[in-house]
Amino acid sequence: MRFNPRFLCLMLVCSVLMGPAAGSVWATAVVNGSARLNWPVSISGDISWTERTSESGAFAANENDSDQDSEVLSGWGVATSAFAQVSTATASASTQSTMLQTSVWAMADGVAAADSFADTLARRHGYFTANSDGVVMLTASYEVILSLQTEQPGEHAEGHSTAYVRLGRAVTPNEWDLDELYLHGSVKDGAVLNDSETGFLSVQLWFDAGDVGYLEMAATGMGHVTPEPASLVMVCVGFGLTALRRRLRVMALLAAG
Repeated sequence: MRFNPRFLCLMLVCSVLMGPAAGSVWATAVVNGSARLNWPVSISGDISWTERTSESGAFAANENDSDQDSEVLSGWGVATSAFAQVSTATASASTQSTMLQTSVWAMADGVAAADSFADTLARRHGYFTANSDGVVMLTASYEVILSLQTEQPGEHAEGHSTAYVRLGRAVTPNEWDLDELYLHGSVKDGAVLNDSETGFLSVQLWFDAGDVGYLEMAATGMGHVTPEPASLVMVCVGFGLTALRRRLRVMALLAAG
């Protein structure tokens, strides 16, 4: 017996559609995440600021489009914002009077997009000079949230929500103290993850009089999703329906003859 590959492909598609996944062939993988660093932060030490900057950045993309935005302003008493969007992903960031905040969202379902990505950053940083020998300390509170969802085998969702503070000596010998909450997750094949964390971050470092120091506080987020491999199914459906239409036309002609 000779098998028509188009007919076999059509039968395969029909078996998929009639199987347990019927009604959810176009499943969706989704990432939702947010990070917040509350403002103002607590900074102690005998220092004089020489430079302070606030900035926000956002990037969103899928295989069809991309978008990015950023804003950088001098000072910490200023607000910045950034927003990027494509059809299947958004990213936003802001530095406000009460917080540094980011959020990401990305989805992929094999129809609207086969791959979606979002990335974002909200940050305040600056340089200072130590007026006398002593310890400089920074303490900040945070909240990070991450939600990952997949529905079908082959889907993958990955992301992170992060808050961090960093204090360093900008002269030789370089020395740094970093504290961060890095909430990361990766799920696939129908798995789901929902997680959140709140708490405090703290860094401290000794400075000699005249040392130049660097201080950085930031909230960041990322999301990346890929769907189940549905493109092959759609190709098979196309071939199968074409073959079926041809077969019906031939049968109609034979019946008419």
